[in-house]
Amino acid sequence: MSIVAGCSSDSPCQDPKGASCAQTNGYPTDDPRSICHVCCESNSSRSDVWTELGQTDLASGRFTAVVSQTRPIRITSSFAAVEASRTGEFFTFDDPTSNPIVRYHLFTRGQPDEGNVQVYFLAPGRDGPVSAAPLNCVIARN
Repeated sequence: MSIVAGCSSDSPCQDPKGASCAQTNGYPTDDPRSICHVCCESNSSRSDVWTELGQTDLASGRFTAVVSQTRPIRITSSFAAVEASRTGEFFTFDDPTSNPIVRYHLFTRGQPDEGNVQVYFLAPGRDGPVSAAPLNCVIARN
């Protein structure tokens, strides 16, 4: 997994700056296929959530993700079918299928102090265990 700006030096991400990414700039920066890796950490005192995504295949726009938080609610969950898309200036990462209980959503430009991450229940009317903003995120490129 990889990234490029915003995660702390003691980040829980395996590759907080995206050192494993080629960074060839072979794709436009607004193309989800340009993303190799993402690392985000909460920038809020209400949550200590972090999430890390790594591409499943080179320039595929598809990712695996892990999200973990100890406060306010302890959760660690993995997602195997995250797809990236572009919404205005932001990237959206969603996995509505790989986990039978919860869904994954990340919204970021890969900048400090912006974006949000959510892990939410499929069942209507139930709040999810993770809803955090703002985040410090780093996006590493292919």
